[in-house]
Amino acid sequence: MPGSLRAALHPDFPAAFDDAHAPVGVDALAGALAERVAVLQSRADVGGDAPGPVVTTLLELLHGQALAALLGAGEAADDRAERAVSILWRGLDPGKVG
Repeated sequence: MPGSLRAALHPDFPAAFDDAHAPVGVDALAGALAERVAVLQSRADVGGDAPGPVVTTLLELLHGQALAALLGAGEAADDRAERAVSILWRGLDPGKVG
């Protein structure tokens, strides 16, 4: 506790703390994807009103595919995943989604 208090009183504490606890793993991936989707949405290359639902859907689709591969679902799972991505991509058509 004494060390934590000294660190908290240091003038550089907030910035140093943020750097040491930067998002990692899925949070970093989701953040980077959200930034990219937001750019695509701003250019009207991708529809939708917010990047969050797009990123969540994409990550859940990828997670499901990884789990199916781990469980040995084989080619049928690959075909389902390919069709699911196609459906997702068509749903993001800026002419169809507002």
